[in-house]
Amino acid sequence: MSRSLIAIGLILIFGWHDRLIAGERIVGAFGLQLGQKSDAESLKTRTQKRPGSKFIRFEPANPVRYFNEYVFGETPISKRISTIIAMSPYYESLEKCKEDNRGLLLVLERKYGASTKAKTVSVGVWNNRYIFRGRRYIHTGCQIEMGKGYILYVQYADGHLNDIREKEQAKMDANSVNSKGL
Repeated sequence: MSRSLIAIGLILIFGWHDRLIAGERIVGAFGLQLGQKSDAESLKTRTQKRPGSKFIRFEPANPVRYFNEYVFGETPISKRISTIIAMSPYYESLEKCKEDNRGLLLVLERKYGASTKAKTVSVGVWNNRYIFRGRRYIHTGCQIEMGKGYILYVQYADGHLNDIREKEQAKMDANSVNSKGL
């Protein structure tokens, strides 16, 4: 068997094709890693619950000029970071938001590989793009906030951890129901 066939087999078996073809693996952003334990003690000086939200606000060590708000979501029982989101201040102009999104996408595509346009249309979201690496992805776009303007956002997420988050939340919800009389 030729060395090239062995190399191709190893690439397919171990999933190295993402790294060879598409750029870097999606690990995390803004100093946080997807799957990292969101230990409140180690993050307590930098985090706070966002009012009315299941997201936790944090201050990154190295902020990016586009963004002024950073949050992460976690699995409710195992406390693993499942999503990391950054949001910009409000733009008055959709065109300026789109322009900055194009600049952000250039940087992300240079690092992670090509993006794809969202397959579904989201109401109030423009330049909706994804970069996929297995079950991890980066999602970016411009979203309207009624009466306030437009925000540029970027989301780093792990589909597997999001599945775990939903299952853990369902378990917590089921445990909170009084089953007497059902």
